[in-house]
Amino acid sequence: MIAALALIAGCASMDGVAPNASPREASALATQRTLQDVPVSDRAWPARDWWKALQDPQLDALIDEALRDSPTLAVGAGVQFAMFAAGGGQTTRQPSINHVCLSVERFDQDAIIKALESYGIKPRDNQTGPVGPMRHYVSMRKEDRGGAKDGTPELYFTDPDGILVQVQDVTYCGGAGYLGNVCTVG
Repeated sequence: MIAALALIAGCASMDGVAPNASPREASALATQRTLQDVPVSDRAWPARDWWKALQDPQLDALIDEALRDSPTLAVGAGVQFAMFAAGGGQTTRQPSINHVCLSVERFDQDAIIKALESYGIKPRDNQTGPVGPMRHYVSMRKEDRGGAKDGTPELYFTDPDGILVQVQDVTYCGGAGYLGNVCTVG
């Protein structure tokens, strides 16, 4: 049976078989269906060296190393957040970008989810493990991770390539409070 299938497949001709995709003109894209109703602002950027207020020598050293040894991608007036993830030990450090974060004024989780779903971005299937492309979810960051007592909602979605995007209020600083905007130093 397998030999017969191989013989038939070997006789198949690829003549005339070619991709028929073509690039779309920018004017043909649905540009009116965007997050245009969600205002974006850069007025809430923190100080360029915000982490120094934490007085943590280990964090200072990690950020110094990252700024010295890594290419930098910057948007706006300065660095808003720096995150370094390492696994196992010093020798396993690999440069990576886990996700990007967009700030919006008047963060409204339900309105943003509605807009995302209008583009076909569906709720996440599983609560654990990798998130597939075109999915959204809300992670409730509790007090043990610096969030509010009842949780600070952090809204995420993935694009068609599976790149993770976080959407938060412009006042978000990774802290407590519903908007994640209650940040203390000390």
